[in-house]
Amino acid sequence: MHEQGAVPACGTDTAGRVTLVKATPSGDDTQGMNILRTTVAAVALTVATGSTPALAATSPAEKPAKAKTVSGKAVSRTSTGVSTMLMGTVTSTSSTATLRSIALPAGTLTLTNSFSGSCRTLRVDVPSLGLSTTGPTGSKLVGQVPAGALTVKVTGQKCNATAFLGITVTPTPAAAAPAANVKNVLSYGAVGDGVTDDTAAIYRAIDALAPGDTLQFPQGRTFVHKQIIKILKSNIRLAGKATLLATDPMSSDVVIESSNVTVEDLTFKTVGATVRNSSIDQMGLTLGMSSGTVLRRVTVDGPSAAGIFVVGARDFLIEDAVVQNSLSDGIHVTHASQNGRIVRPTIRNSGDDGVGIVSYLNDGAPVRNVTVTSPRFYGNTWGRAFSVVGGEDISYTDVYAERSAGAAVYIGAEGAPWNTFTAKRVTVSGGTLVGSNTVASVDHGAILVLPGSKDRLEDVTIKNLLIKDTRATASRQVGLYLPDEDAVAPARVSFLGLTVEGGNEIVFWTNAPRTSYALTGTTWNRTAVAGNEASW
Repeated sequence: MHEQGAVPACGTDTAGRVTLVKATPSGDDTQGMNILRTTVAAVALTVATGSTPALAATSPAEKPAKAKTVSGKAVSRTSTGVSTMLMGTVTSTSSTATLRSIALPAGTLTLTNSFSGSCRTLRVDVPSLGLSTTGPTGSKLVGQVPAGALTVKVTGQKCNATAFLGITVTPTPAAAAPAANVKNVLSYGAVGDGVTDDTAAIYRAIDALAPGDTLQFPQGRTFVHKQIIKILKSNIRLAGKATLLATDPMSSDVVIESSNVTVEDLTFKTVGATVRNSSIDQMGLTLGMSSGTVLRRVTVDGPSAAGIFVVGARDFLIEDAVVQNSLSDGIHVTHASQNGRIVRPTIRNSGDDGVGIVSYLNDGAPVRNVTVTSPRFYGNTWGRAFSVVGGEDISYTDVYAERSAGAAVYIGAEGAPWNTFTAKRVTVSGGTLVGSNTVASVDHGAILVLPGSKDRLEDVTIKNLLIKDTRATASRQVGLYLPDEDAVAPARVSFLGLTVEGGNEIVFWTNAPRTSYALTGTTWNRTAVAGNEASW
């Protein structure tokens, strides 16, 4: 949601560290554990030094390591669950260890990763649940599990560690689901004629909802609200193929400030916005500091600030949303939001980033564990298509972007006046970037990684992208840029399998040390680009 500076043109480095990579024939390639009172299983393992393979990487000739039980406790059952402990060790030349728990009841899983050794972080995956986290000792995963044993994978990177996985399951109580109760907003005085101010009636309807209720907005109606609307009731649903129309761009927002709220099929439209704003009141739709929010098939159109603003939310889902004509970001995720999924969003004509994940130091913690799947982006007047400006464990998959003002993919950190966290463990995998970097005054190219803070940018992977017709006058198509001589060099930045068509013949440019990045499998107009093999 902020402006970005331009990157100097290639060949301007005065420290002699600039690398210009042009297309060359392939033959010229020179290059802490808490034992809780509910169900607990603890497993000890050793992660051996070695390269990190894919999660399923066990070669046919290689037998997976097995845990050897060294001690255990009898199972004790209480009204809140089952308590037990299993301890064991695993040794392997691979840095990935696969563990299997005892049989667990169905319920809410909390997995605590405590470890000791030389590793600064470990990655923990629960493949059957689609859960993963990478972090220091004490990192946790939370999710729902069915009854049965649980398979967990632990991965380190060129380090040794003994890990203890505390697995806590709080059984799901058997409770009858409340009968669905659908209430019509018209029953509370709303008119829905596109003229009458329905703000007070919408508030009356929301206030009348009980947990489990649905507030229905009749199809085809337009409900005017001249003030912001705050949803303060938990465990409710708002639905209907209707429009909530904000007629004052300075008070346009609909703010969800309670947990387990579902919004489906509604359109949130603002009229009269001509000047870009940044206050929460001027957003289109806000997920506040709540958990369990679900947005499905919503459309946000025309706010003077961001379309969908995610601020401090947890465990959220945004699915099949359309955001268009926002004067700031299409979707903006910030303020230490965690554990979110953004699935198949479509962004059109935004005023800044299409999907922007931004972590300011003033937030106290970065955005973590957010996945963006199959985003579609069609043009903006400023900013990037997809960005991570500070954030940890972020992934973009199956991306499509055309006509981005700056870079289509922008990963990094920024100093004053924005002062963001840096990016760590970020992946952009698969997709197409077309006609990137339309604004010549912002010389980004199609992809830019910019480590611009004192904290080291680490473990960024950009792979398997088709890059077409980047602005021909851009100084490069892909860049890794240290903005000043005091910038901390990144670690383990990988550009893998990029297919580049058209645009400047300078495909890759960097002033970072060669030991900090890898460039492999990249072509320009079907000609191999000189690479740089990973040194880590």
